[in-house]
Amino acid sequence: MGDKAEFDLTASPGQLLHRAQQFAAERFSAATGGVEVTQRQFAVLSALSETDGQTQTQLVQRTGIDRSTLAELVSRMGVLPLLFKDGQSWTSLGLKGDEIVTLDGVSAITPRADVKAVITSSDGTSKTITLRAAIDTENELDYFKNGGILHYVLRQRAAA
Repeated sequence: MGDKAEFDLTASPGQLLHRAQQFAAERFSAATGGVEVTQRQFAVLSALSETDGQTQTQLVQRTGIDRSTLAELVSRMGVLPLLFKDGQSWTSLGLKGDEIVTLDGVSAITPRADVKAVITSSDGTSKTITLRAAIDTENELDYFKNGGILHYVLRQRAAA
């Protein structure tokens, strides 16, 4: 009975995985200069910037983030997710990030709807393009219309 196995925390698989995650978070923060996005949000944004016109299913395959988590990332933000169409990208359109974008038809949005965007550059020139709403289901649409999933849930509870 005197041969008790001793527990070594530093060799515990759970502890090692926890430390690996901490290390990854530190590396991510250093690499991104402390931008205020999560690692998952960054993965999605990075995947979107690499290939134009991806579907939600393709994003799931590229990022390893499951579909419900991916939808949750977008719905929590209460932001209208839009995708370029027809091989367009921010690069092909010559966008710099200082443009003003005006969207038409957002109040009547439906899943996977086309949305007209007028992009006005700082020099006053503008171009009109068509984007696709990356809202795939009626539930995601409800979350968006309520300003995100948190507001949706609170309104549902208040109504009950």
